[in-house]
Amino acid sequence: PELKNITSIKAGANHALALDTKGAVFAWGSGQQNQLGRRVIERTKIEGLKPREFGLPKGKKAIASIETGGYHSFAISKTGDVYSWGLNNFGETGVMNNAGQDDAVILKPQVVEGLKGKTVISIKGGGHHSVCATEDGDCLVWGRLDGNQCGLSKDFIASLPEDATIKDERDQPRILAVPTKVPTIKGKAVKVTTCSDHNI
Repeated sequence: PELKNITSIKAGANHALALDTKGAVFAWGSGQQNQLGRRVIERTKIEGLKPREFGLPKGKKAIASIETGGYHSFAISKTGDVYSWGLNNFGETGVMNNAGQDDAVILKPQVVEGLKGKTVISIKGGGHHSVCATEDGDCLVWGRLDGNQCGLSKDFIASLPEDATIKDERDQPRILAVPTKVPTIKGKAVKVTTCSDHNI
């Protein structure tokens, strides 16, 4: 009953988003990984089941599209900014605050600086990585890569600048810290999708 004039609806592993005609976004479901963009404390966790807005911009900067990952989410504003929030153990939000640490989360929607000026036309989150297509036709990936989730060869990863990856305790690349173009895709990417550990 809280949702009216909805134009888009998306589901993650255990949360959901809805976008209305005014560009307002509502989230509900589990908030344990901060995927609702608002704090849901244990004693009031039933509040997470009610669709609520949570601090995304309105007016001229209102949201034009929404998408989810398993435990994180994205919203693209009418001005082209990409916002993300939720679980961030592997930098899957594109915001590198405490990426690589256990229980890392982005509590409130933040602009993904690595996507500024890229004009994202399609975006999707997987389990612990994310993928997008830009207006220029680039397919960009970031987040967990130690299971080949990002579709990049070991040689290509090794050629990246030192700060482009975060390494594990064995000094092996584990996280792609910068949205990076997949070099093997021929032609323009216009639409992307992903599930837990693979992409199309």
